[in-house]
Amino acid sequence: SDHTPRFLQRGPDPPAGRRATEREAARMVTITVAYTFEAERRDEAEAYLRDLVGPTRAEPGCRRYEIFRDTDDPSAYLFLEQYDDDAALDAHRASPHFLRSGKNGIQTIAKTRAVTRYETFA
Repeated sequence: SDHTPRFLQRGPDPPAGRRATEREAARMVTITVAYTFEAERRDEAEAYLRDLVGPTRAEPGCRRYEIFRDTDDPSAYLFLEQYDDDAALDAHRASPHFLRSGKNGIQTIAKTRAVTRYETFA
C-alpha cells in the first residue's frame, strides 16, 4: 500500500478525450493578459474579474481561463486563457460578459494592461 499522504497522491490522468490532438493544439490560442490597478480600484476590479470567470469557463471553445493575483503586489493580476481556435477567442471577445466586465469594465479602470499571444511549441 502507498504511504504517501492522500493530499500528495497524484490523481487520475484526465480522460484522453480532454487532451488536444496535435492538429487541435496547432490551432489553439493561448494568451496572457497582465493587469495592474490603483489600490483604491482593486475591489471594483476584483468584482469585474469574478464576473468574467464562470461565464467564460462555460464557453464551448474555452479550454482554460484562470486569473492569478501577484503575491507581492495585490493590485497586479495575470490571466491565463486558452481557446480552441481564433473563432473561439473572437466569440469570447463578443460575449455579453466580456463586453460588460472586460472591455467596458476592467479595461476602463486598469492602470496597465499587456496582452501576449502564444503558439503551441511542445
